[in-house]
Amino acid sequence: MKAACHSRLFVASLFSLAALLVYAPILDGGFIWDDADFIVENPLNRDPGGLWKIWASFTANDYWPLTYSAFWLEWRLWGTAVRGYHLVNVLLHVTAACLLAAIFRRLAVRGWWLAALLFVVHPVNVECVAWMAQQKTLLATVLLFAATLAFLRARTRPGVWNADDTLALAAFALALLAKTSVVTFPIAIVGWEWFRRRLDATAVARSTPFFVAALIGGLLTIACNAAHETGVVHDKTLADRIAGAFMAVWSYIGKAILPVNLCFVYPRWQIDPGSMAGWLPALACAGTAALVASLPKSIGGPLAAGVGWYVVMLAPAVGIVDIYFLSYAPVADHYQYQSLPGILAAVVHLATLAFTRIAAHAASSGGVWWRGAGVAACAATTIALASAARARAAVYVDAETVWRDTLRQNPRCELAYNNLGAILRDRGENEQAIECYRAVMRLRGQKAADAVAETNLRGLSSLLSYRAGRLREAADQLDLLLAAEHFPHRHLLPETIAALHALRGRLASLAGDEATADRCFAASLSALPVGNAEAAAFARLAAARAALPPDDEALYAACAQVVAEFPGTHAASRAHHEAGLVARRRGKPETAAKHFQAAERVEPHAVDTLVAHAEVLAALGRRDDARILGARALQIWPDHPDAVSLVDGMSEEPPPARVRETRE
Repeated sequence: MKAACHSRLFVASLFSLAALLVYAPILDGGFIWDDADFIVENPLNRDPGGLWKIWASFTANDYWPLTYSAFWLEWRLWGTAVRGYHLVNVLLHVTAACLLAAIFRRLAVRGWWLAALLFVVHPVNVECVAWMAQQKTLLATVLLFAATLAFLRARTRPGVWNADDTLALAAFALALLAKTSVVTFPIAIVGWEWFRRRLDATAVARSTPFFVAALIGGLLTIACNAAHETGVVHDKTLADRIAGAFMAVWSYIGKAILPVNLCFVYPRWQIDPGSMAGWLPALACAGTAALVASLPKSIGGPLAAGVGWYVVMLAPAVGIVDIYFLSYAPVADHYQYQSLPGILAAVVHLATLAFTRIAAHAASSGGVWWRGAGVAACAATTIALASAARARAAVYVDAETVWRDTLRQNPRCELAYNNLGAILRDRGENEQAIECYRAVMRLRGQKAADAVAETNLRGLSSLLSYRAGRLREAADQLDLLLAAEHFPHRHLLPETIAALHALRGRLASLAGDEATADRCFAASLSALPVGNAEAAAFARLAAARAALPPDDEALYAACAQVVAEFPGTHAASRAHHEAGLVARRRGKPETAAKHFQAAERVEPHAVDTLVAHAEVLAALGRRDDARILGARALQIWPDHPDAVSLVDGMSEEPPPARVRETRE
């Protein structure tokens, strides 16, 4: 017992050391892609009552309450400190490997410790461990392996059902609540019973609770997706999906055996199910199955068991059913995390068996070097995989590195261009960001990616034009975007939709088109009712301006309130503009001029403010100043009718008499 305890401690220490050596580059790595959605930007994490909502509602995007509960707890432990999340992922990875070692040992896999060690250092697993959001996969896999170990242990005890069966069912249920990708585990149980020639009524009855749990987990996932209107993420016929599934299996097996040219988003492939070539992967699978069945039991048995687990546990991710990520790529490394042990166990078992037999034969004939060659091969394989995994881990140090590496491997990846463009935009490298969005438009690939790229391209272009004072150009860009058939698409956040409508409203208000401005700000407020201060301020001004009968005093008071609440903002600029118009109507041109000046300090490109200010200055006899403002207005918007009329009028009419401000 003591020796066994020491053995387990040694194995756990070995796996921990190997994992730390491989994953050291990413322990302080930043968030990538949807990490922020699960952690930083997840409102459930900040909500003290979030834990109840996670379990009792479909508030989260997926009904994986165990995973979301883990993030809810971790957010309270280390907030945005990424090292905590990375260490949890590494710990879960090591735990999975330790459970795997126990499973392999119970199944009498030759070289069981080596197979589990290769799982720790395999490069394909890097995506799952280094990507913080994939804690869902790691947690589900740990519970899956715990269920597997308990089930195997239960089969050594008498009776139809015992305590270990209950433990296995509980672990499986929790795994489903972490991520429903483990849903095919009951099929693996039935396959194991059949492989052991014990598939009778008792075995079927014993597996039934697992199928019931899988059904409930699947239905909860479907219901949650329906609640969030996920819908179909890739429009393919059943024949396309089946033919693509066989292709995906071979792709996954290829990366499992030879993990080179790994990519975060793999290139799409084209399969024609209407041609014979489209079904070659399926024929290859059938031929391989027949070949394995014809092999001697000592070879074919372990191979069938390992590949059987691999295919069964991989089945949910081969494209038969809709998975969001598969709309971007046909396969992904993290999808084979829970199935990879099947291939590793089969390969290591057969290789160890072969080396053992060769070494035994060589020893009987006087040669002993084969055993040393086997040890060297094990060491070389482990070191090679660990080195490749460490190099792969360095790619996940931050989001920009991930997307640039993806584009090196897959130059036609629209997802990478869109996300890299967003990173460059946020960093102020706008020209490079625009080029990324244009690259997506040139590819003309996926409609959803085109919609995202067009939104980003036109939104950023209009914002840059607005900042440069090219208001007409900015308005034209936004009009094309807001009128597009795909706007707003499902990839847009409410904050983005609100910001785009608000920018168009801002441009309309700067041009003096208050009706369009009011409509756009109302749309902005509708998209984001809470936390949309600018739209709320404009709604307040619009309501005061539209009051019947007109009440200049109330409008002036509303303007003063907006200026006080939102100083230095576009809303304050428009409030000063409205206050200037009120002052002009009330016969106070000097006061009006001061309000217009205050508005111009915040928004120097406001054409309607420049025109109104010029008109007041002309009425005060300051025609030269008025001409300067009129010229500025025409530079910003050359064909603006009020600006054109103002400049033409001042060049033709004699100077008016100076207006004196009335006193009340």
